[in-house]
Amino acid sequence: MRATIANAVSRKHVLPTAVAALLAVGTLVGCGGSSSLGASDGTAVTVQKVKITNGQVERLARFLGTQDATGNAVELPKPDSDAFWKLRADAAQQLRDRAVYGILASACGKPCAVADSAINKQIATIRSSSFSGSQAKLDATLKQRGITLDDLKEMLRSGEQQQKLVDRQQRGVTFTEAQAQAYYDKNIQTYTTAASKNLSHILVKSKAEALALRPTLTASNFATTAKTVSLDVDAKSTGGDLGPVSSSGLIPEIAAAATTLKPGVISQPIETQFGWHLLIVLNVPKKVTPFGDVKQQIIDEQLQVAKDAKVTKWQEGPVKKLQDAAVFANSRLAPVKETTTTTGTCLLYTSPSPRD
Repeated sequence: MRATIANAVSRKHVLPTAVAALLAVGTLVGCGGSSSLGASDGTAVTVQKVKITNGQVERLARFLGTQDATGNAVELPKPDSDAFWKLRADAAQQLRDRAVYGILASACGKPCAVADSAINKQIATIRSSSFSGSQAKLDATLKQRGITLDDLKEMLRSGEQQQKLVDRQQRGVTFTEAQAQAYYDKNIQTYTTAASKNLSHILVKSKAEALALRPTLTASNFATTAKTVSLDVDAKSTGGDLGPVSSSGLIPEIAAAATTLKPGVISQPIETQFGWHLLIVLNVPKKVTPFGDVKQQIIDEQLQVAKDAKVTKWQEGPVKKLQDAAVFANSRLAPVKETTTTTGTCLLYTSPSPRD
C-alpha cells in the first residue's frame, strides 16, 4: 500500500506522508543550465552531522517542478527565477526534514529501522504496477524527472521512518469507556435534539384526491400514509417530514399555512406548483441519544484526537528542535520566519547566512 511514489515525496511534509502522485511517465519539459547553488557536491544544508548537498537540492527541486498537483507535466521555471528558488527552498526543507527523521529513527533504534529489503520490495511494486515490470522504463522516467533511483529509495525510506516514528509516539495511547462516559456527560448537548414543531406533508395530484384522503388521516397514521401515497419521492423514507416549521426552506404557500396550523390537525388541501398538499404539525419532544448508542463513536474519535495530540507534541518538541538547528548555507533556501515587532510584522530568514 505504501509502495507508490505518492508516499515518497511532497511539497509539504505531513505525518504520515500522504500526497498526490508526483512521478508520471512522460517527457521532461524545462530549462537547462547549471545550478545557482554552487558545486553539486557542496553542502546546502547541515543537520547535526548530516550533510545535504547542492546536487540533492537541485534534483529534488526539478522533480517537484516538473509535474503539477493534478499529475500534468509542466514547464520548469528558469533556473534563476524566483519560482525556481521557491522550488529549491521547498526541496531543501524537505531534505532537511528527511535528515531530521533519519536522526530520530536512528536514535529510536531497531523499532524504527527500515530494512533495505523493505525498500526494494516497494521499488519492485512500483516497477510492476506502473512500468510493466521494466527497470529500464522506471530508470528512464526517473531520469526524465531529474532524480536517481537512490533518490527514490531515500524518499521511500524517509516515508517509512516517519510512519514508524509516528507509530511509536501513538503506541500506548488509550481512551477508555470511563473517559468516553465523562466526555459524553460534559458534552451532553451535542447528543441532545431540542424539542421542536415539525411539519409533514402528503402530495397528491388533485384537490379531489386530497379532499378524499383528508378524513382518513390522523397524527398516528400520517407518516405511514405518506410513504405509500405521496408523490414526493423522499416521502418513502421520510414519511413526508419537512423538518421544523420555522425552516426557511419551505415554499411560500406551505410556510404560510404552517404558521397557523395547530399541532395534530390535518390542514385543508393547499395548492402549489407541485400539486395538492395536506399538512400536519407534530410536536417533537426533546431527545437525548443514549450513551450506549454513541460510546464507540466517542472512543474512536477521541482516541484519534489523543493520538494526534501526542504526535503534535512530539513534532513541536524534538522534531522542531532539530529542524530549527539546521544550518542553511544559502539563506534563500531557509524557511521564512514571521515575527511581530513593535513596529509591525517583519519577515526574517531563519539562517544567518547571506544571500548569494
